[in-house]
Amino acid sequence: MALSPEIYEAAWNNDPAIRKMAERILREWISKTKKAETAWELTRLMESKQDPDKALKLILGIMALDKEGKEFGLLGAGPLEDFLNYSGPDYIEVIEKLAARNPRFKEVLGHVWQTSIMDLNVWERVEKVCGPKK
Repeated sequence: MALSPEIYEAAWNNDPAIRKMAERILREWISKTKKAETAWELTRLMESKQDPDKALKLILGIMALDKEGKEFGLLGAGPLEDFLNYSGPDYIEVIEKLAARNPRFKEVLGHVWQTSIMDLNVWERVEKVCGPKK
């Protein structure tokens, strides 16, 4: 069951492990590291569905650390899209709340694309929040 939006938003700042991993992923993306091992670790975490709360906290941590929003496209079309593919039905309500209260998160959510494995209801709710893709 999803936690409150405030917990996800604060986790990157309050949990040193979340912050460290979020910082490593953002550094890998900024430096265009070919292997991006930490980013793959996040992907594996989402695919396993073992700790979706941690995955969402990491996504919000990366977003918060990316002050200029230069990697928002990658964050939305990568980790957030994967998160919605694997945990969307259980977390779409908190995703909607985060987008309503945080324009930066709504911007990241706007980079998500529908995939063949994404629950149709989840995609429809993402479109409702962000508007249809152009």
